[in-house]
Amino acid sequence: MGSGQRVPRPRLGGGGGGGSDTTTPPLRGGGAPPSWGGQARGGKGAGRERRGLTSVPARLGPVPSRNRPGVPVRCPSVLPGSRSAQTGMHSLTGGLGQDARPVPGAGPGAVDRFLSLQHSISSGLSAAELEAMKFLCRDKIRKRKLETVRSGLELFSILMEQQVVAHDELGFLRELLRHISRSDLLSLVEQFEQGELRAPDDQPDEHEKRLLKAAFDVIRAHVGREWKKLMRELGLPEVKLDKVEAAYRFDLEEEVFQALREWQKWRGKDAKVADLIKALQDCNLKLVADRVEEKISQVNSGTR
Repeated sequence: MGSGQRVPRPRLGGGGGGGSDTTTPPLRGGGAPPSWGGQARGGKGAGRERRGLTSVPARLGPVPSRNRPGVPVRCPSVLPGSRSAQTGMHSLTGGLGQDARPVPGAGPGAVDRFLSLQHSISSGLSAAELEAMKFLCRDKIRKRKLETVRSGLELFSILMEQQVVAHDELGFLRELLRHISRSDLLSLVEQFEQGELRAPDDQPDEHEKRLLKAAFDVIRAHVGREWKKLMRELGLPEVKLDKVEAAYRFDLEEEVFQALREWQKWRGKDAKVADLIKALQDCNLKLVADRVEEKISQVNSGTR
């Protein structure tokens, strides 16, 4: 076909098989006209042509660019809007955009209590304690996998995968913490199990906390073996008393102090020094009650 000759093309509108074809003028800039790629009107390609689609070769091939006439570009053999086209665009954008999925646990709301517990324990472990916990897990986790663990969070993740630890199954974690003598971290687990990780607005105010601390110091030094009687008068559940006694059996003052802390956590913002003084008086520990009142008076006057 000679240069500049008009190229016939099929009409896109519906009509009979007869009639002359319209022609397409040469493109601006002298480029070659596009190849329609379809068969004669009325053939297999007619349906696509009526919908404005052209048949595309199965292989990659040069087609003229609409922005720069006559300049071929490489184009994949997929139809616009097809699943393949969407998949390709997804891979090009790195999974962003409409196909992006939210990160589990993201969004508004409070931090998950179980995740917070794991983070607190992991942050409190020394390197030696982590190694000791890994050693104690050798019958639960393969040695090669244990060697890759570099933090408490990684160890907890594997234990959860093995279904050894779960938010409602923390017995093995308690045993690990007992074996490494971390009673402070063990208390976090026990608080979690009893639902006692209280929000900041469910605790005594700062002034009341100072008064309670002063009262605790007096009581732990003077109440002696009457501490369980006092705690029962305060209403602390028996299971909490047994827990404190088992953990601090050989340190009486520490038993008293930890029991008072359990009572404060149990009562939350309702823990008051006035309740301590009344309970001491009701237990006939009036001398200790007087000492507490004297200490509180000093704290309030600023003399301590």
